[in-house]
Amino acid sequence: MNKQTLNKINSFLSIIGITGLLLYGYFKFHTTQSEKALILYSDDALKMTCPNSPQPTRYQECFRSQIGKILGEATPTDLISIIETINDLKEKDLFLSDSDEEKFLAELFYYENWSIVLDYSKTVNLKRDSITFLDIFFIPVVKKKMAQDFFELQDSFEVFKKRMPASISDAYKTRVNLVNKKLGKTKK
Repeated sequence: MNKQTLNKINSFLSIIGITGLLLYGYFKFHTTQSEKALILYSDDALKMTCPNSPQPTRYQECFRSQIGKILGEATPTDLISIIETINDLKEKDLFLSDSDEEKFLAELFYYENWSIVLDYSKTVNLKRDSITFLDIFFIPVVKKKMAQDFFELQDSFEVFKKRMPASISDAYKTRVNLVNKKLGKTKK
């Protein structure tokens, strides 16, 4: 091999190597705005993110104030992280719940957050001209599953509704009806 051919091979391999390193660095260290916002709801930062919560079991309600902004800036891969955050916050709220009412509220906040995600998915559908995974599988199947699970929550609400004051019961009933309406079904 002559020296000119070795220089071309060396240049080609150098370009491939540098491109590979740059791509690795980009995907390893690049964060979107929604990823930065979700970091605030990780285990380490959660207590500092939601310090003004009247009770420590209201992490999902604290997250709801930012969920619209996070969904607005999210990429399709960020949607998975958002769903994981919603599920993690529900588990934290359920773990910290002492009474049946607090457990009910944790479940209610979970379904309220999911209805926001599903509403966001519908608006994404309206802005596109083609059919995608969201149209065929995600929205109909998840919405149906959420509605079925929400019926179980409504049954548990009926059980302890009789034990609480009428004003609190009416406020919870209003929230339950709003989520029920967003999920598109009514209890029979």
